[in-house]
Amino acid sequence: MRLRIDETELDRLLHEGVVEETTVFAPEQRYSRRLRLDEIDGPELRSELRPADAALTVVLPRSQFEAFAAARPRRDGFEFEWQAVGADPLRVVVEIDVRDSHRQARSGAGRSGSI
Repeated sequence: MRLRIDETELDRLLHEGVVEETTVFAPEQRYSRRLRLDEIDGPELRSELRPADAALTVVLPRSQFEAFAAARPRRDGFEFEWQAVGADPLRVVVEIDVRDSHRQARSGAGRSGSI
């Protein structure tokens, strides 16, 4: 699973601790994706399933992700594997849009992306 954020979302993640995007498939059918920073030792995946909506939250260790983000622009992602019981490991990669990082460095302008 790959999550890509741009500089605007990165700034919000670093300052507010969370970015979220919701897709509405029908009036009562939504799917949300969240990327959250927390004071934890290792990455976590959390899921919520309700009749009308579902959410997947990727929780990253704040200090590790801050160090990763400080070294941008970079082409690799913050990567980990999540092992669910009875399933193959899920490879999760959180990327910071390199092209957006270069644009930000040149112009200082912001733009929105998606997770």
